[in-house]
Amino acid sequence: SDKFQASFQKIKYLGTGYNYVGYNTRRYPFNKKEVRQAMAYLINREKVRDTLLESLAEITTGNFWIRSPQYNKALLPRQFNPLKAEELLIKAGFTRPENKGLWQYNGEDFQFELLIPSSSSFYEQFSAVVQQDLQKIGIKMEIRKVDFQLLVEKINQRDFTAIMLGWSTPIESDPFQLWHSSQLKSGHNFTGFSTARMDQIIEQTRQISDSKKRNKLYQEFHQILYDN
Repeated sequence: SDKFQASFQKIKYLGTGYNYVGYNTRRYPFNKKEVRQAMAYLINREKVRDTLLESLAEITTGNFWIRSPQYNKALLPRQFNPLKAEELLIKAGFTRPENKGLWQYNGEDFQFELLIPSSSSFYEQFSAVVQQDLQKIGIKMEIRKVDFQLLVEKINQRDFTAIMLGWSTPIESDPFQLWHSSQLKSGHNFTGFSTARMDQIIEQTRQISDSKKRNKLYQEFHQILYDN
């Protein structure tokens, strides 16, 4: 009715949560930086955004909220580019004779299992898109749907190769919980990735009250994650 239209507004806004695929960097094949970089070129996020999410999402490049001053806006999303991914796999020592079958490293096939929560239809649809694209290039990804409680147990035991989950972040977030080396064994840094410089930035920013200086360090932190 006219009264309803005059009294209410329908507003779109960007949430502070994000979905991600986390790789266990302790395990083959994601213990190699070039492989992780290659995967960034092999996940067609644009297609997922425009189809499954009806263009109601933005592609992010790091752990900070995309509208936050912590976020390094100079870092652009990697576009879907299988040829670039192949270059990185070759750099990492992988081979694929005559472009047939699966990529291999020292005779071991490039195949892995992706764990997803069984309760999420989006994760199921997303992983199916990725699985098809990876199969075309010579990578086998098996999708395993598990109950969330079992998923948590797998995470706590570091018993996974790749996992898809979501995370909600405040406007300004402290990366300690997810990325500090003290969280590697039993905390939330279950992907196993950390560097001495990341630790240093995390610890320094907790002692800096000047937001501009703090955000400059956070943007450096973002760059480290992006590069690795």
